[in-house]
Amino acid sequence: MLKGDKQTRTIQDWLTLVFEVDDLHFPSDDGIQFQAHEMIQSIFKFDWNQYDLTLMKHGVYEYSRAIAILQGTIIIGWTEKDYNNSFMMQISGRGLRNLDDVYPGGSIAFARCLNDYRGSWHCSRWDLARDFFNYGSRFSPAHIIKERKKGNLVSRATAFHHTESFDVSRPNSLRGRDRELLIGQTSYIGKSPFQYRCYNKLAERFTKTGIDFQYKNWYRHELQMNNNKAKYYFAEWLNTGRSLSDVWKLIMKANYRFVVNHDTDIDTHRNARRLATARWWSDMTNIDDDWKKAPALERMQTPAKTQKYYEQVVSKHAGMRLNRLLAGYLKNGVAVDDAKKLAQVQFLQELQRSIDDNEKWVVEHNDLYDWSDQND
Repeated sequence: MLKGDKQTRTIQDWLTLVFEVDDLHFPSDDGIQFQAHEMIQSIFKFDWNQYDLTLMKHGVYEYSRAIAILQGTIIIGWTEKDYNNSFMMQISGRGLRNLDDVYPGGSIAFARCLNDYRGSWHCSRWDLARDFFNYGSRFSPAHIIKERKKGNLVSRATAFHHTESFDVSRPNSLRGRDRELLIGQTSYIGKSPFQYRCYNKLAERFTKTGIDFQYKNWYRHELQMNNNKAKYYFAEWLNTGRSLSDVWKLIMKANYRFVVNHDTDIDTHRNARRLATARWWSDMTNIDDDWKKAPALERMQTPAKTQKYYEQVVSKHAGMRLNRLLAGYLKNGVAVDDAKKLAQVQFLQELQRSIDDNEKWVVEHNDLYDWSDQND
C-alpha cells in the first residue's frame, strides 16, 4: 500500500566549517588538536572523545592530520604548523542525520550554537535539500530538463547538464511507478560555487540500499553552496533565525525562475524576465514543509527470495558498495589508505543498521521462517 499523502521536508545535507584557533581563549602548549577539541567542546558542548575515533594518518585536503567520528561521517582536520592555525569540521549528510540522533535538538541546534561564538570562523560548504513526496511529475528532474530546453528558465547560470542511470534492459518500456523506482535521473543547473540539482531520490535510495520506500515519487531539490556563497547564505540563516524551508525558498526565488511558455521572438530578445512565473514553479517555491513521519519500507522477502538475492546480488553489490564508498571519500580529499578504512567502517555500520532494521520484521513474520518440518 503506497502512502499517497503529499509531504515536504527541508534538511541540511552537508556542512563544512573552518575555525581559526583562538589562542586568547584557548591557549595551549599541546598543539592545535588539543585546542580544536577544547574549542568544539566549548562552542557546541560536544566531546568527540565520547565516540569511536578513526585516525586518518594522511589527513584530509590541505590538513595534514585528521580524525573521523560517528562512523566516518564527521571529519576534523588540522595541521600542526605555525602558519596554519586553523582546523576544519566536515559533516556529511549522514553525519548531520547522526547528529539528529545523538545531539540534543539535532543538527539544527548544533549549528545554531555558532550564534554565541565570537571567534573567527566561516562556512566553506553548505548543502540545503528539500524533498517532495507524492507531488507528481511536475516537480521531477525530467520536467526541469524539459522546461529549461524550452527556454523557460530565467537565471544567471550558464552551465547545464543532466544524467540518467538504470540497470534494466529496456528502460523505455517502463511506465508509472516502476519507472520512478528504476530510472535514476538528475538535472544540474550551475556549477561550483553555486549549483542547483534535482534528482529522483526514490530511485537513488533503491539503487543504493535495495529498499523500496512506499511513495509514488520522491524528488530532491538540492542547493550546493561553496566558498563565499556558503559563507553568506549560512550566516544569513543563522542571523535571521529563519527555518530551513524559508531559507531554501528565498535562495531559490532569488536565483532561479521558470516562466510560462513563450515564442522564440521573446526568447531571442531576452524579454523572458518580463513573463509570468510558471504555476508549477510558484507552487514549488511557496509550499510549506509538512513532514509527519519517516517513510515505511516495502517488505516482500521470503526465504527463497532471500537465498536467491544473496547468491545473485549481495556478493557482487557488497564489493560495488565498498568501491562507491571508497570513491566518495577519495573525491572529498581523503588519502587512499584512510579512505579504505573509513569505507569499511561505514559499510559495516550500514550492514549492522540493516540487520537491526530487519529484526523486527523477521519477528513479525516468523511464520516464513518456520523450519520445524525440516528439523523433525
